[in-house]
Amino acid sequence: GKLALRSIFKWLDKRIGRLDIAPVKDYNKEDVWTLSQQKALERALADYPATLGKQKRWLLIGKSVPGKDVTQCVNRFNKIRQEVLKKREKAKALRQEQTEKVR
Repeated sequence: GKLALRSIFKWLDKRIGRLDIAPVKDYNKEDVWTLSQQKALERALADYPATLGKQKRWLLIGKSVPGKDVTQCVNRFNKIRQEVLKKREKAKALRQEQTEKVR
């Protein structure tokens, strides 16, 4: 809950310095993203390569998306990544199924 998030933020503060993260929010609510926020996230992902290191990269990405914080950006990225991986797995299974029917 909120206590766990606070302790995580304190740990992050010690590790990488103070993050300009808004007060603990209820992340159980659906996180609504506008098209412009999604485009800003995509642009930031392209602008800040993984070679920067995770903490620095995500801090920069979080600051690049208006109205969203680092946690929301990471959550959005992971959610979309999981959806893409699921689609790939379904497509792969369908191809295998079709190949087996041909034999």
